[in-house]
Amino acid sequence: MNERCIILILGTLPGIKSLEKQEYYGNDNNCFWRIMMMLLHGNCEWEYSRRLRWVLKHRITLWDVYESGLRAGSADATIKNPKLNNFEAFFKIYPQVKHVLCNGRPAWYAFRDYFGHLRENIHYLPSTSPALARSLEWKLESWRILKRFNQ
Repeated sequence: MNERCIILILGTLPGIKSLEKQEYYGNDNNCFWRIMMMLLHGNCEWEYSRRLRWVLKHRITLWDVYESGLRAGSADATIKNPKLNNFEAFFKIYPQVKHVLCNGRPAWYAFRDYFGHLRENIHYLPSTSPALARSLEWKLESWRILKRFNQ
């Protein structure tokens, strides 16, 4: 995160592969990085740290709605005892973040229900997870909204 970021993309909690790799969207079957690189004209073959720098360069930061929680596997539907991240503090430190893009319904519902009063521009985007059985092209089309906010 840096003071130039104006877009926050939220997931729920990292899945098993992401935890193993210590990377956002670390499951190779998750199309998040493919979509980001297609929209931002980057390269999916770049190492993770370079992809992160690339999204930061485009004034985008990544985080999760939940700081912690328990779940079986990687399915959001199984999250139990979630602890929310402190978005009040986050937006005090980074007031320039104007757009919150939620990667999937669980992230959107949680952020909207608990923190919707903090930001007007909260957007649901279809999950990039392989659990949502839609084509890359269909997901990409929905995620193009990111370009409108990143000008």
